[in-house]
Amino acid sequence: SSENSNIDKQHTRNTILKMQIDTPMGQWALQRESDMMLLLDTQFSWTPISTPKTMPAPVDGVMVDTEGEMIFVYETKCRDIDLHQLREWGAYLITYDKIENGAHAARLLCVPFVVLVYCVRDNRVVSYRITDARGNITAPMDIAKTTTRKNINGDETIERWNAFIHNDGMKILW
Repeated sequence: SSENSNIDKQHTRNTILKMQIDTPMGQWALQRESDMMLLLDTQFSWTPISTPKTMPAPVDGVMVDTEGEMIFVYETKCRDIDLHQLREWGAYLITYDKIENGAHAARLLCVPFVVLVYCVRDNRVVSYRITDARGNITAPMDIAKTTTRKNINGDETIERWNAFIHNDGMKILW
């Protein structure tokens, strides 16, 4: 029956998702994200409200200030690099879907969309403000269709539209 088919599809989807987050790299990224959020709380007294980690969400969460007000929608990236390497790249790559999703969330919530990158090797955190509070994309970036790793585990590649966010808009937070 179609009901069984839908149940099977949901089970398969859940199994795939669990496999991504339950891999050593998935667990590494979750721990590094937690480390980064502690740094940001120490520096700015920001509180992250994250989306569920067990399913794909269009954004990673919203950041809240000490008054309980949303200050930005965020996407987090934790990379085994240092700030020098990030600077040498000249830009940070993120899927364009993430840019569009973040811009849409920013538009709905009336706060900017920000990408937070944790450079694990030297314990540095940078931000890229992608949109204004109306969801208009304001960050300088190049958009191109390229082949990249499909996910953090690096076991597959995929051709998709990617944004290369220029580092001249990067802000060092920690």
